[in-house]
Amino acid sequence: SGCGNSIDATNPMVGRMIRDSLEYWVKEYNIDGFRFDLVGIFDYAVVDGWAKYLNTQFADRNLMLYGEPWNGYATDTREALRVRLGTVGQLKDAHFGVFNPKFRDAIRGQGDHPGCDAGDCFMFNQADTWRIQVGSRGAIRYNNGTGNLNDTWDPMFASDPEQSINYVSAHDNYNLRDKILVWADTSGNSNNNGYLRRIQQFANGVVLTSQGVPFIYGGDEFMRTKQRDKNSFKSPDSINAFDWSFKSTNSDVFNYYKDVIAMRKAHPGFRMNTWDEINNNVTTTRPASGVVINTINGAGNGDSWSKIIVIMNSANNYTYSLPSGNWTVAMEKSTPVTTPRTVSGSVVAEGTAVTVLYQ
Repeated sequence: SGCGNSIDATNPMVGRMIRDSLEYWVKEYNIDGFRFDLVGIFDYAVVDGWAKYLNTQFADRNLMLYGEPWNGYATDTREALRVRLGTVGQLKDAHFGVFNPKFRDAIRGQGDHPGCDAGDCFMFNQADTWRIQVGSRGAIRYNNGTGNLNDTWDPMFASDPEQSINYVSAHDNYNLRDKILVWADTSGNSNNNGYLRRIQQFANGVVLTSQGVPFIYGGDEFMRTKQRDKNSFKSPDSINAFDWSFKSTNSDVFNYYKDVIAMRKAHPGFRMNTWDEINNNVTTTRPASGVVINTINGAGNGDSWSKIIVIMNSANNYTYSLPSGNWTVAMEKSTPVTTPRTVSGSVVAEGTAVTVLYQ
């Protein structure tokens, strides 16, 4: 691995030792999921065996299994056999997912880079939206299948939406608040606090209204900062500790996250379960620069909201012509709606915001 150490799980007893360890932790400690750091150092066939064994042994536990589909920039002679975006389809029946770096970069930009590369930075009002389109659909493949893809890092990689772990920040690199602050320093927005707070909501608003599995890094919900430390594993508590006063200071941001999570949990239309369900029930369009719209047949997944429209707008305010009938606005601007209002004909979807309507 690029971190300087790895283990050869193709050695039968090494693989068995790992499997036995996983089983022990589930059985004796009631662990309900595993996140593998650099799972890309392992053959997908080996990981498939571990995951299927656990899911069989603990069929009632609904275990959460996922990892990082890379190896830390190491050269690997077994590259084609390792867990990557392009090979994770092989793990569909094992219910094993991976972090989706293509959707992450499309939303926030790459790693520690203060600027924006081509196709990145949707949350910073960049208008290239193809990876937002495919990411918001759970990164499902163009065709339904499980074979290896020609492109190891294809943004359309998932054979099942549970295989796409959608996120904008994690333990590595800048967390969300610090990424926003670093970008603001280089873009002339350092003093535009209201706008920067709105980006903090918008970024994970996209994640939480997309198909797939949302992953929220601890503290993003109340604008936690690590003082722009981009790799804090070696840093002291003064950097890594949670300052809980932020929850009160940034209660508007916290309540946004809380309410959008509640909306997602209450409505299975945001949580389609298979490639076919997304393909048959989610229609995605890009009608204007910086705008992605998902029209969801919520009834296809048993939702009381039979039709849902999600408008992700990184650009200027956009007037969207609604399908016929009355629509209820569930979320707009930078907050879910506490007093629902009914609209028909058209709706204005503000920029740097996710707008949600339903029938």
